[in-house]
Amino acid sequence: MVEDIRGCTTIVAVTLIASDVNYIDSLIITDETCDNNNGAIVVNAYLIDNLQYSIDGANFQMNNVFDQLNQGMYHITVMNEAGCFDTLSAEIGSIPFAIISEVQTTTTSCGLSNGSITILTQGGNDILYSTDGINFQDQNVLDQLPAGDFNVYIVDQNGCLDQEVISIAASEPLMLDSLQITNPTCGLQNGSATIVISNGLGALSYMLGQSASQLSPTFNQLSQGMYPWSVNDEAGCILDGNIELNTSGSVEIEMLTSQAADCNSKNGGFAIQLANPDTDFTLWVNGNQLENTTVINDLPSGEYELLIIDAYGCQADTAITILQNQCPLVIANIFSPNGDGVNDFVELTWQSTDQVQIKQFSVFDRWGNELHSLSGVWIDNRHVLWDGNAKGKEANPGVYTYFLQIENENKETFSYKGDITLIR
Repeated sequence: MVEDIRGCTTIVAVTLIASDVNYIDSLIITDETCDNNNGAIVVNAYLIDNLQYSIDGANFQMNNVFDQLNQGMYHITVMNEAGCFDTLSAEIGSIPFAIISEVQTTTTSCGLSNGSITILTQGGNDILYSTDGINFQDQNVLDQLPAGDFNVYIVDQNGCLDQEVISIAASEPLMLDSLQITNPTCGLQNGSATIVISNGLGALSYMLGQSASQLSPTFNQLSQGMYPWSVNDEAGCILDGNIELNTSGSVEIEMLTSQAADCNSKNGGFAIQLANPDTDFTLWVNGNQLENTTVINDLPSGEYELLIIDAYGCQADTAITILQNQCPLVIANIFSPNGDGVNDFVELTWQSTDQVQIKQFSVFDRWGNELHSLSGVWIDNRHVLWDGNAKGKEANPGVYTYFLQIENENKETFSYKGDITLIR
């Protein structure tokens, strides 16, 4: 309808043809990563004032940036103040990301930190692995782990993180219950050691020192010293340590001295010096128990068997000979073999109560010729050495020399020489 200044009106039909509205210049699309609703759309519009933006056709905003978007199709609308609008569709994609698909564990053994975790994944590239979320590695096997609970992590090239809680089962180490030790005595190989272990898988194998492996926990015939030991079970668990054995009791005669007895007297003796002077011991001499002393006196000459026994039963034995000082020996050096019963012979008088043996007796003339000899005769205390005959005939009066060698029961040898005067 058209009206002029006079108020006259008329109605005229007019056809309006709408023109195309083009506000959207371009879209910048950021795909979603890590399934974190972090996609975005930036709408670049032509330079027109007071435009409003929407991604759902209903909710408009003055900001041309839409973020925190998940994967999907969006319909972009740009509208001016007059309500004119431009639309465009956009799709936000999702970049593939890594996830943990499976976790395999290896339990610890022997109570050690030798467990492991193997992480299997799906999707993603350049994946790194960690048990603490801080220190990552490019190998999917995490080893040398103790028993316990772990948060395992993976991260891919886009920083997408996935995690899972995993447990590594505990194991029991070999446990030493006790070491049962019997120390050796007397410096002998009579000690023993028993390694007592009550746990472990299957049969246990024991080693001590340089000995071969054995199934018995007891080792015998051990001497003093330090012994390394080890025990293995069928799971390969090992327990080791050291055993020290100390000998108890030991008798060692360091020195033995004797004092000779005088002729036909009981004033000989001996002294014992032990390597350990503090040893508590009992002394036996020829089967008779004597006082606990290292000095024995008032003994006659002879052979003595000594036995020393300490408080542990350790023994040391030896023999000692107490000699006898030479007894006085008298040889008559003047005789007259005329049958009157006085000094008819050269006699040997031996003042000892022990027997002696004449090893050799020889009479020589002044030219050194042997006129008479005697040997191998045992005598008590008196014996005729020469009757004045030489080779079956009477020797001439004169001075002769003699040599005498005797041996007592202790195998001691004594030698004598001198002159004999024969008177007729």
